[in-house]
Amino acid sequence: MWYAAKIILEASTTVSEMEIIRAFADIKDPRRRAGQRHNLPLCLALFTLA
Repeated sequence: MWYAAKIILEASTTVSEMEIIRAFADIKDPRRRAGQRHNLPLCLALFTLA
């Protein structure tokens, strides 16, 4: 039963990589300019998907 539920969940969560990054695009970056090595929306998307 758990396996069938996992297949249904995976089929229903087909969000593209770009959509998840766009979801974080409007968040203001609180880091100082010197601390902005990586793009904040990309980092947040990776942390969310990890």
